[in-house]
Amino acid sequence: MTTTATQPATPHAIEPDLEAIPQELREQPQWVSWSFEKRDGKWTRVPMVPGGRGGRASTTNPQTWVSFEQAAKFYETVGTAGIGFVFSADDPYAGVDLDACRNPQTGEIAAWAQAIIDVFDRYGEVSPSGTGVKLFLRGRLSGRGTRKTVDGGEIEVYDRGRYFAVTGIHVEGTPETIEERQEALSELYGRLRNGRPSGDGRAVPQATPGRDWAEFVASLKEVGEPKLRRLLEGDTSIHGGDDSKDDASLCAILAHNGFSKGDVDTIMRHSALYRSKWDSKRGSSTYGWQTIDFAFNRLKGAGDSTGEDDPDRRDIPYRATPAGMVWDKATRDGSIPVPLTNFNAKIVANVVRDDGQEQVHHFELEARLCGDGYAPRRFNLPANRFGGLTWVHDQLGAKGIVYPGFSVRDHVRVAI
Repeated sequence: MTTTATQPATPHAIEPDLEAIPQELREQPQWVSWSFEKRDGKWTRVPMVPGGRGGRASTTNPQTWVSFEQAAKFYETVGTAGIGFVFSADDPYAGVDLDACRNPQTGEIAAWAQAIIDVFDRYGEVSPSGTGVKLFLRGRLSGRGTRKTVDGGEIEVYDRGRYFAVTGIHVEGTPETIEERQEALSELYGRLRNGRPSGDGRAVPQATPGRDWAEFVASLKEVGEPKLRRLLEGDTSIHGGDDSKDDASLCAILAHNGFSKGDVDTIMRHSALYRSKWDSKRGSSTYGWQTIDFAFNRLKGAGDSTGEDDPDRRDIPYRATPAGMVWDKATRDGSIPVPLTNFNAKIVANVVRDDGQEQVHHFELEARLCGDGYAPRRFNLPANRFGGLTWVHDQLGAKGIVYPGFSVRDHVRVAI
């Protein structure tokens, strides 16, 4: 009997209410169609040129945009997934996209997103998936658009070079017209760029020169995420009493929130986790600086792994050897080499492709099995497949080995 594999269905999109789209936007000649396309196993919305020319639209090329009437007619006659509005440097508009924040069955909106909606108090509509909210307003960003994850959802803010799929399905409680909201936009943009929003919409405060550090750490406890507060207060139950994991966790949270290495060191010294071990020698470095370096290495991921342009950088405890990658584990009696793999690998390029709707991120890696007769292999890898290390067998075959052991795979990811 012959079986046929079932192909995953195209995602459902809410039917837009074209007549309900604000007249102000409809008057702008900045409209495109959009269709679903699958990339790296994930469905994405791709902007398309409405009409006879067809093909992909570009969010930076006005020649691929049309009037609202043309886009609407194309949608109604051809049956594309929907229509979208392109933000341009030549218009006064900006958009805030709150993703994965709405229950499509009940319409209930997550608290973090509702806080932002309430602050902006501007026109909002339901996203095509039904699981998000898009806000349209007048305002300008001081830099490029940005996106951040928060509490299981995502916030995106743009004023040019992007498009929003438009539905016209009004979010109850928001105005039905487009209005200016520059102050709120600047405040949100600054928080997204300089400090990750906390669950109630407030930002994690940022360090400034001359700050009273004891007072500053106290403020972190007040507005930071619960885990950050517990670590600053010395709660060692989070990792079952493993104080080294607590140290690493605190450093990672602070690094993720944009603090410098020097700030992380100072905050640690003003936290209840600080103890003499922090300053104990580890080869040419200290336990504290190695912990900070480890946090920043993991944060940078595919970034520069040499640290030559980072004056705070200390010794990196990883190296390539003729037998494979090695972690120089710090102990009380000095460093002990711990074999990680029987191959050497490195990221030679970090590539981000942006089509105006989505950033597609991949790495170019070079890997080589150790031993005579093995040539290096260079290949491209989607960034979301890097961490699982399944590519080791895909590219190097069964001979490629990541050695067993506690946290070895974490160290391999950082070493590469």
